[in-house]
Amino acid sequence: MKRLALLAMVVTAISASVPLGAQTVGSFTWQLQPFCNAVTVTVTQQGGAYTLDGFDDQCGATQRAPLVGIATINPDGSIGFGLHIVTAPSGRSLSVSARIALQTLSGTWTDSAGNTGTFAFNGSSGGSPRPAPTIPGSLIAPGSLTSAQFAPGAIAAVTAGFGTCPAGQYLRGIQASGTVICEPIGTPASTTTLDATASTGNNTSLGVDAVGLAVISHYDDVAGDLELVYCWDPACSSASTRTLDSVTDRGRYSSLAIGSDGFPIIAYQDVTAGDLRVAHCTSARCESHSVNTVDTASTVGAFASIAIGSDGLAIISHYDTTLQDAKVTHCNDVACTTATTVTIDSIGDFGRHGAIAIGSDGLPVVAYRDATPGGLRIAHCTTITCSARTTVTISSDLGAVDTDITIGPDGFPIIARSLFGDLVVIHCEDVRCTGRTITNLDTYGVTGSTPSIAIGSDGLPVISHYSNTASDLRVTHCSNVACSAATTATAAGGIGTGQDSSIGIGLDGLPVISHGSPFGLRVTKCNSRTCQ
Repeated sequence: MKRLALLAMVVTAISASVPLGAQTVGSFTWQLQPFCNAVTVTVTQQGGAYTLDGFDDQCGATQRAPLVGIATINPDGSIGFGLHIVTAPSGRSLSVSARIALQTLSGTWTDSAGNTGTFAFNGSSGGSPRPAPTIPGSLIAPGSLTSAQFAPGAIAAVTAGFGTCPAGQYLRGIQASGTVICEPIGTPASTTTLDATASTGNNTSLGVDAVGLAVISHYDDVAGDLELVYCWDPACSSASTRTLDSVTDRGRYSSLAIGSDGFPIIAYQDVTAGDLRVAHCTSARCESHSVNTVDTASTVGAFASIAIGSDGLAIISHYDTTLQDAKVTHCNDVACTTATTVTIDSIGDFGRHGAIAIGSDGLPVVAYRDATPGGLRIAHCTTITCSARTTVTISSDLGAVDTDITIGPDGFPIIARSLFGDLVVIHCEDVRCTGRTITNLDTYGVTGSTPSIAIGSDGLPVISHYSNTASDLRVTHCSNVACSAATTATAAGGIGTGQDSSIGIGLDGLPVISHGSPFGLRVTKCNSRTCQ
């Protein structure tokens, strides 16, 4: 009967030629699927206008949300509803627009909080409550929230007991620990020199520990030492340094990860012996550590890259300089006291400038250079130790060298590399990278050297790299997951600043970058996600 009454309402609206007195047409109910919220409205006709009064039952809550609205007849014969709901007990306002077809009396709906679904006549399919009304971030114009939108003292009330920012800095947020995060006003990034010895800062590798602070391995090419730096604050304005390996020439090609035990683990080359070695910290600040040689065959360990596998153990890609092979070494325990090495590519000169990551399927994926004809290859491991794998050639170019890889928010590998001096990003379209898109980003001069890629707190890739042309550190922030468009900014200047960069995302959600320079090891902290 309700369906017939509603049809009668529509017919009356279409055929009405003279004003009628206000009369009640009937009461009707729709569910806002996929949520359990149901709206019940009483329809009143006044001539050709239809007003709606009723409530959102809020999934049977003790307090209903009152609503008012208008129904209109669209030129295509459908009925449009505009509802204004005041949620209870918060009093937050929500607007709902629905469009239904006469044949089914059902249709689609969308609301001002960005939710959408099916407007189901007399629906009762269950579901969870509709989320509390909010304004989507995409609808807030940059710079639209100023002091005019906040009551006097509101910010002070929020930060009371947490601390204040000094003059010249602004409040960017509050950490989980309760301390305020302050950033310099108008400064896109700040740079600190951690070790002023000119020979330091080579082959830097940065990780973020369990408390959100950066820890950095690097190589002193004069002393021949492997060094480790622990930052004491998000900007790394203060830090401590430890020498982890100093016998003969050890520490080149250092690569750091935070192990499954929460402690840093570093893979690197013993240059004198031509071996792959691993240093494993056994305390929170690496006051103690162990060092093990894990591969001694030929001259190995060049271009070492480390990741923590889905089994909680470290796995390392590296290059055999003697045999010109790409290799992967899988640790047999957390400290990597022993390990097993397999050759993953050996026909030609394969493995230079390699990098490893753990895919969304829990298996390692390695990107490395094919130096024989020239190009980039991807090995997707089909076992956790990479004892079996599939390999694809991504490109056949001759000018590509430095490479880094990570896994994007879509679960697919994304690779940053240097090609004829340009910064190039390759976005894989499946876990094995059998399909991909390739984008040249920073092409003004020789700008793409030693790239390092991470996924920012906004879910988008961000890349640090060195401009040989300008002699500075640059940061490229991708505008989408595939990085088919991006913006680039200079993060730190000074002759030679930005070499061997390594990027991570700190506790505050902002990029932090280690890099070398003629002035020694440096760290640059971005004050925004884009470093601009």
